[in-house]
Amino acid sequence: MADIERENFGFAKKEKPVSFSEMVNMYFEWSSVHHQSHVSYIGYCNNLMATLGKDTHIQSITQQDIEKHIFRRRREVKPATINREISALKHMYKMAGEWGMTKHNPTVNIRKLREENIRTRFLNDDERRNLIAACSEGPWYLLPIFLTAVNTGMRRGEILSLTWNDIDTKNNVIKILKSKSGKTREIPMNAVLKDLFNSMEKTDGNIFQVNEFKKSWTTALKRAGVANLRFHDLRHEFASQLVMANVDIRTVQELLGHSNLKMVMRYAHLSEAHKREAVEKLTKLQRMSDKEELVKVIKLFPGE
Repeated sequence: MADIERENFGFAKKEKPVSFSEMVNMYFEWSSVHHQSHVSYIGYCNNLMATLGKDTHIQSITQQDIEKHIFRRRREVKPATINREISALKHMYKMAGEWGMTKHNPTVNIRKLREENIRTRFLNDDERRNLIAACSEGPWYLLPIFLTAVNTGMRRGEILSLTWNDIDTKNNVIKILKSKSGKTREIPMNAVLKDLFNSMEKTDGNIFQVNEFKKSWTTALKRAGVANLRFHDLRHEFASQLVMANVDIRTVQELLGHSNLKMVMRYAHLSEAHKREAVEKLTKLQRMSDKEELVKVIKLFPGE
């Protein structure tokens, strides 16, 4: 009678069929509360459903089905993008297990792809000048957002989420309450940003109340003649300028809000290259154009 009460009949209880779209919808509700990068999961899941099928039962999806998705996506996107999609799928199945939706998990033995697409794009002097000029042509918010990005290294979402409560003019810092890592951080404001925010009118809600920012940014890039630049690359611009100004890597890490040094070490070579370039400038100061004068110097120090 106790076994009957516990439904312990000596065989596994059949799981209720759950469609992939049901699992995705439930995960969306959960991630909207617990994940800062919730919006990015929409794209990941749409790509997964295109291969696996939104009506497919999650209990019937196999490791082979997921490998087929990886194979299809490798012809379309870079390994890093595929890894983000697979990570999202792994976490969805993990949470589905905790919610009692299924004990089946076909993602257990799926391995991440090797990522070789680390991107470090930053501006040269001409691009920087042209882009500032292009952004100043409007809309009104474009230049302030650009200046905030290159002087703080903040992400686009962090900038667009700023309110005047986040701008501490007394201590000259910007408070980022909602970062990608979920941790609060503060970024000191330099003179450019202090002048910028002091010149702007204080409004309720977000500082940059923007519509169609992506379209405005793309238009500015075309006006400036700058190619192959994403807004996120302005974080690289910020970091590279700091490193070339001899700011230590640990400080750069803290300002960017990275949890470890791995992502910041890509900028380390810039410091060495900048030092070599500085030393090389001494060559021009000491090089003698008159060959006879050079010969006189050599005679002063004859070889043995």
